Amino acid sequence: MAAQAARAMSSPKPSNTQYRTIFHEILNSKLPPEEKTLARLGDEASVTVAAGTLTTSWTLSVALYYLLTSPPVLKNLKTELEKGAFYIPYSAIHSLARELPLPAISD
Repeated sequence: MAAQAARAMSSPKPSNTQYRTIFHEILNSKLPPEEKTLARLGDEASVTVAAGTLTTSWTLSVALYYLLTSPPVLKNLKTELEKGAFYIPYSAIHSLARELPLPAISD
C-alpha cells in the first residue's frame, strides 16, 4: 500500500492516472498540506483495509453462528449446495442467482 500511496503522491491528479484511489481523494481534498503526508495516506489505507476485514469477518461469524444454532436451516443449505455443486467459471458467477436457484440463501 505504501507504494501505491507514493505513486498517488507523485501523480495526485486523477486525470494523470489509470484510475482513482482513496489516496487521490485525500490528496485532492481540502485537507491542509501537512495532513497529506505519506504517513497519513498509509494510516488511511490501514483503516480502510481493517474496516473491510472486520465487517466481512463479523458477517461470516454471525452467519456461521446462525447456521450452527439452527440445524434445520444448516441441513437445508447443505442439501441445496450439494444439489447445485458443479464447476462455475469465474466469468459466470454474476449470473449465479439466475442460473442456480437456492431458496435457502435467496430469501
